[in-house]
Amino acid sequence: MICTNNAKIVLVIQNSTLQMTEGERVRKIRGIMTYADFSAPLGVGGSNISNIEKGRSRLSLELAIKIAQVYEVSLDWLLLDKGPQLLSEPKVEYNEAKMTFIDKDELIELQRLALKNTIKEKDKQIESLKNN
Repeated sequence: MICTNNAKIVLVIQNSTLQMTEGERVRKIRGIMTYADFSAPLGVGGSNISNIEKGRSRLSLELAIKIAQVYEVSLDWLLLDKGPQLLSEPKVEYNEAKMTFIDKDELIELQRLALKNTIKEKDKQIESLKNN
């Protein structure tokens, strides 16, 4: 189903069984890490990961096992797109000693100031474009 709203096109796929390629799954695991950062603990070069993501080469079983172990993802998901991606829920730890707490009114004021500054910046950009 395709919906249009204010010149934006949104494609909604319902009851889809589209599966990701193994390259797409590797890309999802890599996230915002560089190829070098992602590949270093795996003992391979960043170009190997790039080639897998782009479908130029296949993911070997040995590398898939390393990725699953290092990045704690399910091997079934990585190789077959079956089951959950993560082996377990990520552990989030909070150190209250390092946290700063503010009340609701202060938070609202901070949001208002941020929005006001954003509007000022956009107005400057618009004015600059008009003058050019």
